[in-house]
Amino acid sequence: AKKQGFWDTAYTNLLRERLPSDLKNALIVNKKAWNNFQKFANSYRNMYIGWVKNAKTEKTRKKRISEVAKNSLENKKTGIE
Repeated sequence: AKKQGFWDTAYTNLLRERLPSDLKNALIVNKKAWNNFQKFANSYRNMYIGWVKNAKTEKTRKKRISEVAKNSLENKKTGIE
């Protein structure tokens, strides 16, 4: 990790996960949800993105995307169970 340069950023929130296009599309439908999501700290954004990416089935992924969009609209930074 040190040789590859990951050591210094391993436990920081400086990096943002790449936003999957299906999640982005669900968020930009509602301007308020999109704006709220963009204002979340990297740690919250990354948590939501990782949660969506780790879905094992397409059905689960769609459900999670819907939940992230709903939580973003309500400006909820948590809610992942």
